[in-house]
Amino acid sequence: MKVSELTGGKYLKKEDLEGPTLLTIRDVEKKNVALETEPPDKKGVISWVEEDVKPMVLNSTNANEIASLYGEDTDDWRGQKVVLFVDPSVVYAGRRVGGVRVRAPKGVTPIMNQEEEKPPAFKAKDGDVPF
Repeated sequence: MKVSELTGGKYLKKEDLEGPTLLTIRDVEKKNVALETEPPDKKGVISWVEEDVKPMVLNSTNANEIASLYGEDTDDWRGQKVVLFVDPSVVYAGRRVGGVRVRAPKGVTPIMNQEEEKPPAFKAKDGDVPF
């Protein structure tokens, strides 16, 4: 049994991952992630098709990474796959604490890096003015 199972918590933490994990996005919703004694704090939360994995609160780094893969509209993320992994170099409050990061599964090219079809380049002929 993992220590994280003993201490509970509704949302995914680095301790919940045993290694790189391929997951399928079920949905992204804004939810109140604050403790019951705290004022509301609404953040994006990803739920997974794989029901044995806790939902993950989105930070800007992970949200931007997924957006680079599947677009800015979180509705388009449904059914898409991502790999979660623990990055030991994550810094929080000035300390290296490690954290969950997202990357593309093998074979997925970020949409920001995909070449759009471009018109053929202009080739000047003798005597053509290139403007």
